[in-house]
Amino acid sequence: MLKHPVQKLATNNKGDLLYTLVKDTFQVYQVSSNEITKIFEYKDTYKVEDTPKETSSEEPPVKKNKKSKKPSNYQPNKHQLENYEFLRYLNVSPCGGYVFVISDFDKSVLVFNQVPKDDTYTFSFVKKQSFPKRPNCLASTDKFLFVGDKFGDVYEIDYKTSETSNVEGMKPILGHVGLLTKLDILEYDNKKLLMSCDRDEHIKLSHIPQSFIINKFLYGHKEFISSVVKINDYVLSSGGDSFIMLSNWKTGELVTKFEYLDLIEETDIVPEIHNALDRFQKQGEEKVNEFCISDMIYDEINNKVYFAIEGVKKVFVLNFQESEGKLELESTIKVNNIVLNFAFLNIENKRKLIFNTNRETNESIVEILDNDNLQMDSKSTELVNSEISKNTESEHFNIADKDNDMCPININHNLRKHVDFY
Repeated sequence: MLKHPVQKLATNNKGDLLYTLVKDTFQVYQVSSNEITKIFEYKDTYKVEDTPKETSSEEPPVKKNKKSKKPSNYQPNKHQLENYEFLRYLNVSPCGGYVFVISDFDKSVLVFNQVPKDDTYTFSFVKKQSFPKRPNCLASTDKFLFVGDKFGDVYEIDYKTSETSNVEGMKPILGHVGLLTKLDILEYDNKKLLMSCDRDEHIKLSHIPQSFIINKFLYGHKEFISSVVKINDYVLSSGGDSFIMLSNWKTGELVTKFEYLDLIEETDIVPEIHNALDRFQKQGEEKVNEFCISDMIYDEINNKVYFAIEGVKKVFVLNFQESEGKLELESTIKVNNIVLNFAFLNIENKRKLIFNTNRETNESIVEILDNDNLQMDSKSTELVNSEISKNTESEHFNIADKDNDMCPININHNLRKHVDFY
């Protein structure tokens, strides 16, 4: 029986906490120089509605009042309950005191408080806030959490209070036409902007708290946006296009585009992942392949950008020259598995790149790269894999059936709308 992969991972600013999402379970690991230990776990649950009692033949069934029906929530089928993850995204507050997890159960966001205590951390559950539509991305300031949903609306909540808002009374503070994929906060001159990205190539910058005032749009994309990275006055954005775009978010200028399709070799192509669906293929012509970026991360110490192409077993390293606004390929690193997302972890007294994979064995749940020499770190990889594997051994983390190499929530190329085809 195969084990479910870590669908998302993240770390705190200090780099000594590793957060993982495995299926419906949120886990936290504390990392010291040569040791890693699980210190917190929370399993989200799906509340199945009680089966209605059978009515006797003597009593006619009572008709349901449709007007009094509660808002419907996401109800997974049996196959989904057995196999796939429901915790879809996690993030840490700027102050480092709160962690947010998006859950498909009840279309909600889970809020946790973390407090350093002696040589460790204590965690407490703050609240579970439901939303009218399924949340898909989030960002936070020192007090407020901004949540973007699949219908393009953004909501604002105070995450430091345990009180929850009535779902029916919640009003969005801004909106897009398409599904929201990324949110982030930009700051300048004691002012804040909310950057919101969607499936329709838009990057919109709105003022906070006057979110109805649009500061500007960043133009240049033609496909969906799946990853954005802030670098001082710049924003790196990528997704379904053939390039990574560098923009100056203060001026709105498109600085440069780095084309990555030439980096893909014939042996990198996996037909089950990269071939467009049959209905988008043209009869009698060569197969159409589609590529997108699965994740990017910026190393501000070494001025490097790491990115992964979905379905390709490689990590690409770009050298970022901020003064000239240039992106240049520095290295291509072959890895054992398809990369899902990146984070930086302090382990063995060094800051290293960690990424989760769609692994098939417990030895490759995550892999770790040494930032200094750009070599895979087998010792650190073994250390982290051993602890995560030990804490995901139960049958609950098994996968009953595996259709392909990637879990559904992690497939970014499904965001492609194929407008040109129609």
